[in-house]
Amino acid sequence: PGQDLHSWKNTLRKVMMLKPEHISAYSLIIEEGTPFYERYGRDGEPLEEEGVFSQRDGCQAKSILPGNDRERYRELPPLPDEETDRRIYHMTRELLASQGYERYEISNYARPGMECRHNIGYWTGVDYLGPSGDGAQRANKWESLQVEDDENEDDDFEGYYWFWFGANGKKVHDTTKTINGLKYRFEENGNALFNWYSTPGNATLASASSMYYNSPEKCWQAKGWFQAVPNENIDPEGYEDGEERWFYAQTSGELVKSQIKKINGQYYGFDEYGKMLHGLYKMSVNNREIQSYVEIENESDLPEEGDAWQVYYFGDSPKEGAMKTGAAKIEVDGEDYTYEFRKSGSERGEGYDGIQDGSIYIKGRLLKADKDAKLEKVTYGGEEYLINTSGKIQKNKKNARDADDKYYCTDSKGIVTYEGNEKWEKEDSNID
Repeated sequence: PGQDLHSWKNTLRKVMMLKPEHISAYSLIIEEGTPFYERYGRDGEPLEEEGVFSQRDGCQAKSILPGNDRERYRELPPLPDEETDRRIYHMTRELLASQGYERYEISNYARPGMECRHNIGYWTGVDYLGPSGDGAQRANKWESLQVEDDENEDDDFEGYYWFWFGANGKKVHDTTKTINGLKYRFEENGNALFNWYSTPGNATLASASSMYYNSPEKCWQAKGWFQAVPNENIDPEGYEDGEERWFYAQTSGELVKSQIKKINGQYYGFDEYGKMLHGLYKMSVNNREIQSYVEIENESDLPEEGDAWQVYYFGDSPKEGAMKTGAAKIEVDGEDYTYEFRKSGSERGEGYDGIQDGSIYIKGRLLKADKDAKLEKVTYGGEEYLINTSGKIQKNKKNARDADDKYYCTDSKGIVTYEGNEKWEKEDSNID
């Protein structure tokens, strides 16, 4: 408290005049159960607790302590703000480096060869003999150890890693290991990896091997379904969205990618990054492998007759992301459409294309007349058909009238043979 850049610099110079071999220079962390905490709080804010009351207004503090029969006032100097603390840190690095002190952890500096062996031991695989007063060697056991790792920019990193010490008391490092039926990956320094892992050398490619090792507290390899923000290196756009997405990891830990896969009786689609697809898509699919895809979000995205796309829908029933079969009402760009998807076979889930059960489908989308029109003429396969508001082809119709009083006649296939504002009369037509 009360320390600023100038006062800290003077203190540091006095320390260096003593020519120590090692200097630890930590920022103050206020812990509960200490007088500092009672006066400032963990974040420099006043606290109000049972039996202890502190209130700060500028630098003036008023304390009422248990058993006191009078109020006592004490000047409490302010704590350095975050910007001052940052400037102190960088100044410390520069000043100590100029005097031959090498920084080997965030807040530890030493002359060459004089680094703290206890701290270095976290990273070099030495035996761990337990905390002070314990002295027991750790064997076949997990240990959570606080570490300094300024290279870890993961938002989930909270200043500690999990380590596994084997039967010989040495920590496992630079390998994968199955422990109690769960698979873990240990990095070069021995810490258990958490979050995403990508194959070295291919980290920016969607084709790279991708595995997920859960949270810092549960750093085993994910299997089956899991939710996570996409990998920053492989899928930067998905990572930037910051939205958790569903993924599915196989027994090997590898993600299911670029395919339609049956899982627990339902079919799901996955993109090239392993994210589960959700919504209406036009795709190029070969033997369940998704070769390309476009999400249908606007009317202009709807495929037309003759397009090479197949259309699939991954909705919310019976489970989120499950591929739809049969009939479905789907909204696109504010408009409701009726779709029909195949229920079986190798084309299961693909939208019907063509004339099916007396209706016309374009890549699963049912063609039907507008409710206000009653009847409508549509073109399909080079022919003009008459359909109603349910999408049924109107076959063998004579003088069927729409909402605008226009008359139609159709043949046995529903193809329009007459269209006019007057009723068709046999003597006025060449129709037999």
